[in-house]
Amino acid sequence: MKRKQKHFKPSAFTTIIGKNTLIRGDIAFSESLHLDGEVHGNILGQGKNSTLTISDQAKIKGDLKVANIIVNGRIEGNIHAAERVELAENAVIIGKIEYSLLEMAMGAKVEGEMIRLTESREEKTKNS
Repeated sequence: MKRKQKHFKPSAFTTIIGKNTLIRGDIAFSESLHLDGEVHGNILGQGKNSTLTISDQAKIKGDLKVANIIVNGRIEGNIHAAERVELAENAVIIGKIEYSLLEMAMGAKVEGEMIRLTESREEKTKNS
């Protein structure tokens, strides 16, 4: 019998960036970040449970390094997710995605490489 996997549920949001906000520069956060606005810079989630949620209104131009990411907006840059990537139906990714677990809804678009991380590759990434 096939077990049905439960959807990933991020922790309660600790930081929200509103839809009329433009940030130019890098962002580092811990726990969770919800983005409705626009970011021109890299985003770094600190900690093994860091979760970035990108709404359908959000746009990012930069690279992302987090544990978990839920995307329903547009990203022009590379994603490195140590744990989970969830691409909703309005997600548009232009860049490379590195992930351990991937969930992709019908309608999501990816223009670039999709690379599943293995333990040895994750260890190399941590050490570099």
